[in-house]
Order: sequence, then C-alpha cells, then structure tokens
Amino acid sequence: VDGTEKLVLPVLPQLLNEYFRIMGEVGSDDVVQALEIIISKFGDDVVPYAIQIVQKLSEAFATYSKADEDDDEASMAAAQCIETVCAVLQCASTRPDVYAEIEPHIVPVVATIFSGDGDYIEYLENGIDVLTYLTFYGEGISPRLWALFPALYCSFDKWAYDYIGNMVAPIDNYIGRDVAGFLGGVAPPESIAGCSGAPPGEPARFLTLVVRMAERVLVPSRDADGETHNASEKDAVKGTKLVLSVLHHCHG
Repeated sequence: VDGTEKLVLPVLPQLLNEYFRIMGEVGSDDVVQALEIIISKFGDDVVPYAIQIVQKLSEAFATYSKADEDDDEASMAAAQCIETVCAVLQCASTRPDVYAEIEPHIVPVVATIFSGDGDYIEYLENGIDVLTYLTFYGEGISPRLWALFPALYCSFDKWAYDYIGNMVAPIDNYIGRDVAGFLGGVAPPESIAGCSGAPPGEPARFLTLVVRMAERVLVPSRDADGETHNASEKDAVKGTKLVLSVLHHCHG
C-alpha cells in the first residue's frame, strides 16, 4: 500500500523485535519469509540492525534444524532463515565493516551445514550462498573464513559432488581476494580426515585441494567393475573454471 513505508519506518526496531519474539515461539517459514520481505523492502534502513538480525536468525536456524526429521515446517523455516540471512547480506553489501561483525554469528552455521555426512544437505545451497557473500563483499578473507575452506572441500569430496557448480563462486572469491592466503594455506590433518586425495595424518595445501576437486570432475573414473565414468559436460565446465581461477590469479 502506498505510504506504508512512512508508517512502518519509525517503528522498524520494535517491529523487528516482535518478529524475533514470534520466531522464538513458532517455527514457521511464513514468519521468517515475512521478515525477509521487510528486510528487502527497507534495504539501507535495515543495515543498522543487520548484526542483531543475523544473530537471531542463526539462533533460530540452530533450533529449527534440530527438530524431528518429520517436522517439515521446521525444516522449511530453517531454510528460510538462511535465505533471509542472504537478504541481510545483500542489504549490507556496501558495508564490509558490518560483515566483519556478522561473521562470528553466521560462520558457525555454515560450518554446521558443511559438517557430517550430509545431514544438512537440504541447506547446502543456502550455506554456499552465504559463504559467497562473505568472501566477496567482506573486508577480506579472515582466518575464520579460511577455516571453512577444508570443510567445503570435504563436503564436496564425501557427499556434495553434485554441488560443484555452486562451489565455484566462493572458491574463486577465496583465491582472487587473498592469493597469498590461498597459496600459503594448509588444511590441518584433522580437518580433512577421511577425504580422498588427502594423505592420512598429513596436512594438505589449499591449492592441492582445489586441484583435486578439478581432477575428480575432469578425469574419467573407473568403478569396481572396471567401467569408465565421465563427468557431465556441465560439471566439466565447472571443473575447468576452478583451474582457470588458479591460473588467472596465481601468476607464476
């Protein structure tokens, strides 16, 4: 309705707090979706509250995602929480200082999504989207963000091979925005335990992990019966983009 913004803007802090209260009582994706609409509608006016919003959404995600497997409403609300975080990050994309304060609240959520054996796979695309925002619009690649890199690799290696297309963007951001950090980065043994291409008990360079991802997509593989399997053309293109990112940014 025309003029609604003028009525809502003066009470925006109170309105946001009311949504947080309702979210704490009702695990409904409709509630979180309505919050996302407000965030998208008011844009810059929401930025002063971005840190609090992301903190509350992160807490809500932790609650909703731990609900019973049969609780579809809670599962949808958890996914909506991450989508709404992306809306906040979009609003604050010109404020890397705000991103720095958002990171401590949302990075643990992304780490949870990347962990395990695909227990949170339904939220993986949203988690990768969040990582893409953080690595592109933030002040730089913080140690906290680099700590997610081995987990991203392990999720691909163990259970998220089909999401290679989604992973290209944040990996390109990692490489392009901190070449020295990428070339000097090493994944501790415990962070890549059980992953293929990682020597047991030994660290692995981030460069090695990216090459391993590209290799797995581009090089035909053989199954136990000796049959050869080739990646789809679409996946092969994504694997090539990983190689191109390394060659483009890491001169020499």
